[in-house]
Amino acid sequence: MAQAITKDYLDPVNTVKNMQELLDVNYLWIENADNDEQEWEKETPKGYEEQAFVGYYYYSYMLLQEAVPIFSTITARNNEASECLAELLTLLQQPDN
Repeated sequence: MAQAITKDYLDPVNTVKNMQELLDVNYLWIENADNDEQEWEKETPKGYEEQAFVGYYYYSYMLLQEAVPIFSTITARNNEASECLAELLTLLQQPDN
């Protein structure tokens, strides 16, 4: 996920007002997947509107940033996870991510 987040997704102006809004029924896929082709035949299926789509990346990045201290602690104490987490921390610290 961290590799997919680019600076294009980090402008809060291009997203929904808050993370909770992404759970609004207007942005969630329909439960009955049998009719999902009909959603794609419409203009833009639920969850793919620009503000919602960017919001998934934006708020994922915000949550990952909040977890950096936890990732750092795990890296220092767990040799098995340190290599993967070190890579993640490097991605999160890149300014043009």
